[in-house]
Amino acid sequence: MDEIKNGKRSIGGSRPIANGHNWVMKQAGFNVPISYIPNGSYLPAGIPLVCDEKAREALPLKIAEVVSVSGTKVSIALQTPFVTAPFVVGESVMKLGDDLTTAGTTADISAIENTDSATEITLSADLSLSEGDYIVLANSDKKPVGTPNAIAPFDIVKEDNGSTYKFTAAAVSFDGDIFLRRIPAMPELVKTALLNSGCKFHWSESL
Repeated sequence: MDEIKNGKRSIGGSRPIANGHNWVMKQAGFNVPISYIPNGSYLPAGIPLVCDEKAREALPLKIAEVVSVSGTKVSIALQTPFVTAPFVVGESVMKLGDDLTTAGTTADISAIENTDSATEITLSADLSLSEGDYIVLANSDKKPVGTPNAIAPFDIVKEDNGSTYKFTAAAVSFDGDIFLRRIPAMPELVKTALLNSGCKFHWSESL
């Protein structure tokens, strides 16, 4: 866990999310609003980012796969013990549809409980979810927060320094394999969105 907290889990770190070399970043870096990062935790390396080049801000496209549902209690899968649930109490989520631009029904997260194998979240409303569905972070327009155009190459760690932003690089290309089982959920829809935005990544099911 110390390795993660020190921000070392990365494309080439001590618990790498990929194997290869020659990765390319967007020019300069981006600010992630600190409110998007769970208290005392981090956003995992590999999470898709919606980068605004002009504002120099990056919003994480938080996505998780549904494992089971009981009313408004939803269990979401953890990829590995090295990947935490990215959500924060108070955030709004929606069922991931066929695209990343259509509005839909949203619900607020009122509680989060972590176990060794999954994370259970309590929602303010029933989203008619089923096992195998994905939930995605929604904005005030009841749409996914945006279309991703990069991924985070390192864990984005929340530090108690009073800052309102956390600086991060944004990767757009990598010459090698990115391990899907070491990063947050990456549905085909999101892979396609990254490709269409100009990113060049090769995904692997290897552990």
